[in-house]
Amino acid sequence: MGVELGVVGILIAAGTTLVVFFSVWRWVLRDPRPESCFFCGICYVCRVANVGGGRAYGQFSMTSVIFMAAYCYADSAQRNSRV
Repeated sequence: MGVELGVVGILIAAGTTLVVFFSVWRWVLRDPRPESCFFCGICYVCRVANVGGGRAYGQFSMTSVIFMAAYCYADSAQRNSRV
């Protein structure tokens, strides 16, 4: 992954992974329902798989779609709790 993306790409990928992971983790702590726990598990698997390579950011990978959907759901849950 580092050869293809370079240092800037690795920093962007790491930042994205951390933002998604902590957003979903905060969602699970505030509202522990089955869907939030599912996305937390997916994020954990992506985080562990991302250590050795860029599996979470594949072009046509369902994992990358679910990983980004986890952030969307966590963000919408956070917005709904504020209102």
